[in-house]
Amino acid sequence: MASHNGIDASAIELEVVVHLLSLPVDLLCKLLSKLPFSSLSSAMCTCRSLQAAGVRHVESLRAIEPGDVGAAALEPAIAWLCGRQCEPATVSFKGVGTDGCVHALLRRARPGLANLDLSGCSRLGDGALLLVGRHAPALTTLSLAQCFGISDVGICSLAEGQAPLRNLDLSGCSRLTEKALAAVARHYPGITEFAMRGCRRLSAQALCHLDALTALTSLDLSSCVQLSDAALAHILSSCARINSLTLSGCAELGDPAVEACAEALPRIERLNLSGTAVTDSGIAALARCAELSWLNLGRCPAVGDDGVIMLAVRCPSLAALYLARCSKCTDATLSALGSFASKLQCLHLAGCDRIGDPGILALGEGCLQLRELYIDTCSGVSDNAISSLAKNCVELRHFQANGCTGVGDESLISLARHCPHLQVIDVRGCCITEVGIGECELLLPRTKLFKKTDHI
Repeated sequence: MASHNGIDASAIELEVVVHLLSLPVDLLCKLLSKLPFSSLSSAMCTCRSLQAAGVRHVESLRAIEPGDVGAAALEPAIAWLCGRQCEPATVSFKGVGTDGCVHALLRRARPGLANLDLSGCSRLGDGALLLVGRHAPALTTLSLAQCFGISDVGICSLAEGQAPLRNLDLSGCSRLTEKALAAVARHYPGITEFAMRGCRRLSAQALCHLDALTALTSLDLSSCVQLSDAALAHILSSCARINSLTLSGCAELGDPAVEACAEALPRIERLNLSGTAVTDSGIAALARCAELSWLNLGRCPAVGDDGVIMLAVRCPSLAALYLARCSKCTDATLSALGSFASKLQCLHLAGCDRIGDPGILALGEGCLQLRELYIDTCSGVSDNAISSLAKNCVELRHFQANGCTGVGDESLISLARHCPHLQVIDVRGCCITEVGIGECELLLPRTKLFKKTDHI
């Protein structure tokens, strides 16, 4: 038996329990509500004296989030909780859920269950979705991302329940085919947020079923590699409410897709085109979307100054722009951003090796709200430009210049002196010495500083 300084550990534990049980029930319930799920279930299952207060807390429990509890311990704990009038509105079995967990939760109808997260539950099968469809009639949000065991059978069973789903995530469910998508389109026309990232088996024809989801405001089709320009245009012609569209990794998409987007969604706010075949011509068409505030063009090698300058001039709400590895972009791009994109807060330029001091200076003069700047491997940038930018962009939170050999102590010290809100500085691969490091750590003791050989 464990002991410390001659004191029996079990005696200490017993004394703690006695003190807990002497507390008023209301206060004890509040204390139990602060425990993580694993500790709560263990305490209530092993100490009968705590169960009265515990049951009272469980009856008011509206969210179950097991965290890192293993499946073996989770199933009986869920069964115990749900057998004591627990009616949660939100349940997360993320990464640990099994068919048994879902069965324990849904052995009877759960009319109050609105949000269910089963993402990452690789052992989940189609049978679990049959229960969800039958016993969760009020479900509005369901995540099945990375549930590799789910097939068309499961999605069709789920759809038969006709819960009022508004948010559905099927990302990474690689076994799904056109049949599953047709069932979703037929039974859930009211969905507003839908994601199918990485569903590579879905053909362009299958994806056309999405045209029935006319209430969509957010659509994520990242890495749906068979998506074509024509299929996307068909979908968007019916889904005019979309304001957030993610198409990263859809390598077959080019300018016609972007032109269709600009035509059908003139009020779009967020668009991810990273890894597509879009060119300056398509981006110029996109410039008609005046409310665009977040745009990712990373890994679009055909995008250069012409397209981005047009965006800067015509999209005054632009707050976040990702141009990583857009090697055709030069200082002219940054000059336009500095002149017209005064609301810009986040800019990614990693791998843009034609960027230099003139562009950074122009950026610092016009984008005073800048909070995040990434210039990794932009070897043409020097201390002169960064020091000037730091004096103007005092709201910076994140500065990353990994591999910028022209950046040294002067930049680091200027950032530390003028940007008090910095949370992360990454100057690995820069010409930094102990002098700059010491000054930075003195002025910004809470800032996370990555230097030389440090690794994130």
